[in-house]
Amino acid sequence: MRNKTPYLTGFSARLRGSAKASAQARTRSECRKIATNSIADTARMFAPVLDARFMHELDTSPRRQAFDQTTTFWAWAGQILGGNTSCSQAVGQVQAWCAEAGKPVPASNTAAYCTARGRLRGDFLAAVQRKLGNAMEVRQRDNDRWHGMTLKAMDGSSARLMDTPANQKAYPQPSGQKPGCGFPVMGFVGVVNLSSGAWLGAADGKWSEHDSSLAGEVLHHFGKGDLALADRAFNSYELGCLLLARGTDSLMRLHQARHRNLQADWQRGEKLGPSERLVIWKKPAQAPAGSRLSPEQWDALPATLKVRYLRFRYETREGKKSEMVLVTTLTDGAEIDWTELAELYATRWEPERSGDGPEDKSSSSCAI
Repeated sequence: MRNKTPYLTGFSARLRGSAKASAQARTRSECRKIATNSIADTARMFAPVLDARFMHELDTSPRRQAFDQTTTFWAWAGQILGGNTSCSQAVGQVQAWCAEAGKPVPASNTAAYCTARGRLRGDFLAAVQRKLGNAMEVRQRDNDRWHGMTLKAMDGSSARLMDTPANQKAYPQPSGQKPGCGFPVMGFVGVVNLSSGAWLGAADGKWSEHDSSLAGEVLHHFGKGDLALADRAFNSYELGCLLLARGTDSLMRLHQARHRNLQADWQRGEKLGPSERLVIWKKPAQAPAGSRLSPEQWDALPATLKVRYLRFRYETREGKKSEMVLVTTLTDGAEIDWTELAELYATRWEPERSGDGPEDKSSSSCAI
């Protein structure tokens, strides 16, 4: 039975956990308080995992510095949990904590805090992320998995950066923007463990780099017994083989380039039912543009890849009927029904309900 208890509005039920409503209400209440209280309240929420000793050993900032790494981190976390509150509110939280702890209270000017936030060390943040991720991993239960598999979603996005010479060099702004009139844009691909709710990591590059090109840099987050969920930008012969080599199956939407040959594939495939076929993909003669595999690595990929096509109609948010074709390496139709896979792909898109287009959460699927 799917868990439909509201917790993180707009996010998949698989991220909500199974806590009782009263516990969820307390968590929401704590998050609201964070926006007005001191950073000590934020730290207390995470104390079972990010305890004071761990944070103290991780922080190498001068102890007399008002905005050391730990203080800055908790102020920044408070901004996020408080609903993207202002830097002035963050400084106010630090001032409240300093007053309670008998420490010198910093000035209300936000310049020092903003500078300190920009200096948060990458290794500091990575260590915090690993500690949180590991804690969430060990708390993962059997019923958090799907048919015994750990669900991991992969997706791409972009972020606008500060307009500095270093950022412009590493992440050039879009070519349509005139010099001096735009901002550097960083593209990235991230991986989220949907079974535990943990953010696992990301790889970044120029905004013009295709998501599938960056995907190879996050494959180490996948392993045996995982099921990778991704949109059609990631659907390729290369990625399907690389995931299988790591013991990971995949469920993705059919890439638009292959969709043009859908009817031919459908006719050649082995019929499993009115809405599904087994299809054999043959390895292209050479790696596609954007691939980061060497010729030797490309040659080492298997000559063929067996996949399962799932074809059905669904209803968009606007109430229109549209067709979707999914591709999976879970080829045993007797073990996992196609309707389960269609529903699973729909839940993968629940975090993006605010988006546009047919990639949004689908419903009312029917075979064609």
